[in-house]
This record gives sequence, structure tokens and C-alpha cells, in this order.
Amino acid sequence: MNRAFLVLCLVVAACHEGPAAPDYGPATGNAASFGIWTPGTRDDCTQAQHDAFSVVGPDHKRYPTWHPPIDPVSGCSFGHDHGRDPRGSALYREVGDIPFGYANEQLDVYDPLTTRHEDHFGHKVEWQNDIPMHFGSDAADALFDVRCDVLVKLHQGTHSKDAFTNNLH
Repeated sequence: MNRAFLVLCLVVAACHEGPAAPDYGPATGNAASFGIWTPGTRDDCTQAQHDAFSVVGPDHKRYPTWHPPIDPVSGCSFGHDHGRDPRGSALYREVGDIPFGYANEQLDVYDPLTTRHEDHFGHKVEWQNDIPMHFGSDAADALFDVRCDVLVKLHQGTHSKDAFTNNLH
């Protein structure tokens, strides 16, 4: 019984309202993933319009972040999408804008001989709010009404040789 109570306390603690998203201040430089997108033949936004969607990461570098497929100010098309708008997630207040390419940037520090930077197009965001947790039986589900929010960012590139041949992809 004590173990079940501890697990329940941990689940409840993981599902509480959190602090506001961190502010890392001004950027001291650009990450390798920033500024690499250039308009293709089907895109009519400029690189400057695209690069306006950026965030400063924990390492104080500027990263690209989520943006809609169509620029809301000018109406131009970026020619790609990054999944669901993270601002709809209940966790957005705590997480803030997600720095695309941050994990790869940190791997460069860890192992500078095997650098690998994901293409911009494959960064995707998905989220779901207020998911009911299930405890294995109708009685337990009726006793414990625990709901959680999930926010996931992944990279799902499939259009390049690298995506199919790199075992770290």
C-alpha cells in the first residue's frame, strides 16, 4: 500500500501547475541550426521572415523554433510545417518556445568528432492536454481521477539519405 501511495504522489506531483518558462536573456551567438533554412521553389517567405521565429536556448544561443506553415503577418508560405502549435499545450507556460536543434548542439560539445545536425523540416511538435490516467481497474480509475498534459518535440526527417542511413536518427 505504501508503494502505491508513493507512486500516486509522484504522479500528482508531475501533473501540477509549474513555473513560468525560463528566460535565458539575450543570445550570445547562433546555434548551428539557426539560419540554415532558405526558401525553395515552392516557398514565398524570405529567410528573414523565417528566422524571425527564434528562441534563445539554455546555452544562450539563438535557435529556430515552431512557426505556422503560413506567416501570420504577411501571408507568405514557408513550404513546411512543424506539427501542432505548442501554445495550445497546457505545458507551454512552463516550457515556452522549443529550441529546434538544441540536442544536436549539445552533442557537438560532448563528441565534436561526430557532429550531426538535423534538417529543419523534420522538427515536429505534438501535444495533448488533460489525459486521464488509468490505474488498471475500473475501481481504481473511479477512486483516482488523475489527468496529465503531454508536450513532445521530435525530429522525423525521412526525405534524405542521412535520415535512412544514420543509426542515431
